[in-house]
Amino acid sequence: MKKFILLLTLFTGFNAVSANNEPYYSIDATALNVRQEPNSTSQIIGTLKKGTHVEVIEDTGLINKIDNIYATWLKIKFGTTTGYIFGGYVKKQLVVGGLSADSLHIFKFQTYKSNLTSIKTDTKIYELPDTNSKILSSIGFAETIESINTAFNDSSVKNHIFWYHVRFENQEGFVSSSDVIVNTIKRNGMIYGINNYPDSFEEWNIPSYSFLQTNSEVIVLSTKNQRIIQHFKLAQPKDELSLIEDQQFDDVFGTSVLIIRYEHLFCCGYDDGYIVNSVYSLNEDGEIKTLLFTWFGKIAYGGESRIAALLKDIIVTKNSIIVKYNYIEPITEQDFNKINLIIKYIVNNQKPVFSHIESKVIQTKHWVNTGKGYQTLEDLKRPTILHFSKKTLNSQFTGISKVYPLVYE
Repeated sequence: MKKFILLLTLFTGFNAVSANNEPYYSIDATALNVRQEPNSTSQIIGTLKKGTHVEVIEDTGLINKIDNIYATWLKIKFGTTTGYIFGGYVKKQLVVGGLSADSLHIFKFQTYKSNLTSIKTDTKIYELPDTNSKILSSIGFAETIESINTAFNDSSVKNHIFWYHVRFENQEGFVSSSDVIVNTIKRNGMIYGINNYPDSFEEWNIPSYSFLQTNSEVIVLSTKNQRIIQHFKLAQPKDELSLIEDQQFDDVFGTSVLIIRYEHLFCCGYDDGYIVNSVYSLNEDGEIKTLLFTWFGKIAYGGESRIAALLKDIIVTKNSIIVKYNYIEPITEQDFNKINLIIKYIVNNQKPVFSHIESKVIQTKHWVNTGKGYQTLEDLKRPTILHFSKKTLNSQFTGISKVYPLVYE
């Protein structure tokens, strides 16, 4: 699944903005101490008032937790000398569309409750989201620990690392996303799981929005050999995946399979995008090998008035697969049909062969501008039976998914 984690940012105007759009730093506390060294016990050499513009020389990368805020120490120019301030009380702003936006400066947290499975023999649990911080404990290969949320900032995004915030033995700590997998499935002595990590952080010229793009891969562990046996990535960049186990597909294909769900949202948290499920065979060593079949959970572009298909049901029998969609067919810019679409495949020797398509119009709608927005009226009469071919359907949808056809070929 490709996922944009949507971050709400606060837009405020300010006067001092550099011509080359460099970050603008200002104090966001009533008063903030400037210290001689980057720690809270170092000598105080001055104080800065709220709103004061500061020139940041360097982000030290040294993390502290102060007032329950995780942030790094910043080296700043202070008069004729330099000093250090705690970044948790500093606002970092960028120019976006002529406005200023708070950026990912301190660690941001998002709720993410999941069991983490270690892919190393010694996965460390740190006191802070920093590999230089105190090591509180560790877990061994294939051992698990529960996360309560994820933490990330500019630096961790740049290094493609999420920090999982965990609780254990009445303590709290942090585990690097590079050391664990989530959404695990156990089969035949193997553990299949997803390794998620942030790919990039983007500011968009859309008021109040910024985007964290994520990426992921499937990692296969051998519990017998206590090692990773495979890193598996789909062709699409910047995606996020999840795993599904369904015995019906093992039976119809006559072999062990793994279903990988890939979700891609185009932008801004809207419904545009698609969810596709891919069935892969597993070899005798448990490795993910051959793509056998795909079907969509959803595919949409441009909202309800554009082409879209939503999975209604999938029926798997001994030798066939039947996929049912609620399908929207645009007629004009204002008119569209809602259609029941059924696609049937016959499975022979592990190969699904397209059989036929059935379709029936269940509703026709017309967009009307009421002055307060658009409403849909069912005032058009259309043929109740439509005739689709594999070619016509796929020509519409491959423009959206780029790779996956609606009718599997």
